Amino acid sequence: ASGDGQIQLSKTVSYMRTSSLPHPNLALAGHKAPVLCMAWNKDGTLLATGDQSGVVLVWNVSNATGGHVVNVHELRGHRSGVLFLF
Repeated sequence: ASGDGQIQLSKTVSYMRTSSLPHPNLALAGHKAPVLCMAWNKDGTLLATGDQSGVVLVWNVSNATGGHVVNVHELRGHRSGVLFLF
């Protein structure tokens, strides 16, 4: 995660889950504030990311096209930054 709201996933984090992605590197763009946390679902197909402004984005990484992922859900309403997801 970086301060510009972009998240870069590389094969170096693949040991943390068991799914196999169609692309070893994924680019997730959508946050407008720094990303503070992220969590995978059980089968490794969905990724939730939370940012400093209180927005949570859910990404379907199993449908990545050319390494780019589009968020499938946007959850707003948190009063402050999202520090933890599980």
